[in-house]
Amino acid sequence: MMPQQEFTRTRGRIIMAFFEKSYREAWEQLAREINAAYVRRKGVFGSLFFSGEEYNDSVELNHKNLKIIISASRNSHSAYTWIRAHLDNKTNLDFAIGKSISYHFPRRGMNMITTGDVDLDKNFRIKGNNELIMQRLFANKNISNLLCSLGPGIVLATQYKLIKSIDVLALCFNRTIKDVERLKVSFALFVELIDTMEQIDLI
Repeated sequence: MMPQQEFTRTRGRIIMAFFEKSYREAWEQLAREINAAYVRRKGVFGSLFFSGEEYNDSVELNHKNLKIIISASRNSHSAYTWIRAHLDNKTNLDFAIGKSISYHFPRRGMNMITTGDVDLDKNFRIKGNNELIMQRLFANKNISNLLCSLGPGIVLATQYKLIKSIDVLALCFNRTIKDVERLKVSFALFVELIDTMEQIDLI
């Protein structure tokens, strides 16, 4: 009889094999369509957000000297899709936007705020530490349109002080996303955010 520990490892490898196969084809297609790199990378390591999760392949796109990365992770309870970019956050802007924003992102004195965008304020709970800057950022209607089009089950937020003054802008889906068009919208959202943050001197 197979020892319990070996059985658990074997079962984990089988589950991960199905997990990888379920999104790999779609992500390879995504990389081709947006001219990004498809990177094969798997293993267990302490992530930027949680520790001890299983990470797999990623799609990486360079934009204005920044790297936008999409990756999938899963633990024993849940699966996630992450899109993230490291930013030099000049103003220490901190925010979280989502239907539910109870995710464990570090906070810098955030309160419930309004952005001034009717659709965004209606469809999401929004917290931030600087309402005026948030209103300047989301004055770009394209950001609101892209964010609202992604639907429920997402959190867009900052995570700070990972490496000196470098923060992380992160979009989290509470499932593994295999819809190529939805992933393309997510990348478009990050490009729009990065461009706007640069224009108003936030990064």
